Amino acid sequence: RSFLLPILLSSAIIPVVYLLAVYTNYESLFRGFKLGKTKSRQFVWYCKLMVFWQCGLSTKKISKLKPFQLMHLQSREDLKGVLQNIDMADEAQTR
Repeated sequence: RSFLLPILLSSAIIPVVYLLAVYTNYESLFRGFKLGKTKSRQFVWYCKLMVFWQCGLSTKKISKLKPFQLMHLQSREDLKGVLQNIDMADEAQTR
């Protein structure tokens, strides 16, 4: 038991640390929404939901978005353009 306990605890902490890193990346990304022109609460929630839907738990995709890109969003079309840039960057890397 004393041999397996450190192995078990070490392997159990890995998902927790990864989810904490994802949460931290989203928090720093969404901080940009609070800056710039005022936006409706509904639009901010829609943007956050769409960014989460597009990026999921991938830290690579989250890091491709920059807070200053989200700070200047004013419409859903602006958001679609930013999210399409993520898709294009992913396709370019896979080729």
